[in-house]
Amino acid sequence: MKILTAPYVLTMQGPIREKQGVVIDEGLILEIGPVDTLLQKYPKATREDYAQSVLMPGLVNAHSQLEFLSLAQTGKSLSLTEWLILTREHRKKITPVERRTHLLEGMDRLLSAGTTCTADVGDYVGVIPSLAKQPLRMILFPEIFTSAEKTVQTDYEAVFTMVDEIAALDSPHIRPGLSPYAAYTVSGSLLKILSRAAEQQKLPIKIHAAESFAEMQFFFESAGEIAEQLFPALGWDTLPLPHRKTPIQFLDSLQFLGPRTILVGGIHLADGDLQILKKRESKIAFTPRHQAACQFGILPLKKLKQAGIPIGLGTDGLGLQSVSLWDEMRYVLDRPKEYGLSALDLLQMATLEAARVLGMEREIGSLEPKKRADLIAVKLPPKTTSEQLLTTLIQETSEGQIKAVYIDGQKIR
Repeated sequence: MKILTAPYVLTMQGPIREKQGVVIDEGLILEIGPVDTLLQKYPKATREDYAQSVLMPGLVNAHSQLEFLSLAQTGKSLSLTEWLILTREHRKKITPVERRTHLLEGMDRLLSAGTTCTADVGDYVGVIPSLAKQPLRMILFPEIFTSAEKTVQTDYEAVFTMVDEIAALDSPHIRPGLSPYAAYTVSGSLLKILSRAAEQQKLPIKIHAAESFAEMQFFFESAGEIAEQLFPALGWDTLPLPHRKTPIQFLDSLQFLGPRTILVGGIHLADGDLQILKKRESKIAFTPRHQAACQFGILPLKKLKQAGIPIGLGTDGLGLQSVSLWDEMRYVLDRPKEYGLSALDLLQMATLEAARVLGMEREIGSLEPKKRADLIAVKLPPKTTSEQLLTTLIQETSEGQIKAVYIDGQKIR
């Protein structure tokens, strides 16, 4: 048993607590309360004090792609087609050894920035045993990019082999998901199969949807960038007939959307789409820097929040770009006109709301009794007041301010 203490405790449930501590026992949070009271109540517990710091939940990344960390930065914005071709070629060239190296490096960087859980999408052939030895809490989403190639049967089988391998680990830290890339790269029939499999196995399923204007144009007209650039680049000669639906309406017509569905995107929504997402209880992964780099547009945060649709912050993957959620939060906080989010909104999206997006809100995302003891200690600038705390955290925190990272009550760093 141990008691972590600090001038501030940010539980993400209720007000900031001052001069409080967190009692941890057998990997769980046992109690939160005034330091003196806890020390008297648990005299045999080991105290670990973090002066001039705040204790808070470990950050939860709703969408990462760590295998792309080695992609070289081009220094320019990328179109949807350019990004997809770049990542496809990278995935074909990379070896399992290189992939393992990039994934392990990415996991280490996540932990250094105070992230204790990530929902990662990628190819994990040959690397799962190595990942299982790492302390980071993860949902691994093997990705199937297309159903329009000769290798589709092999790719499909490989995805479920990875899912089975991850599930067979029986690890408290790693669990599987499924990730068909998008409804314009994967056929409707395969999307139905994947959706049913996810439901039967109780897996989260992640898909890029309503992410770009090009996608909207393609689903309505079978025209635009996807039809004219992406399909030829992938060697696809035949275009589907226009669906005359939004991507959300199309997915809903396949009975794909549900409480386990996580949409990477949600930027381009018709009014009816919001009601569909609300009715199906689907979630959103919000990756602001990646969306800006690909010029996808601005997520309609106000409308999504009013509809009660959970939104979790993620980093996605843009080569050597940081995987720090602090950088994502800073990016949004520095653009109030575009996003209109407060520091509290952003911290919620990087902790409890992200956990809710992943279906893990009963386990992690806030500091509460009986939850997993995943938390971090963050050093604050001198004389930081409780009124300044939330904004200061976002503005000032980098790896150097992360003084401790705990997962299941074990100090990782």
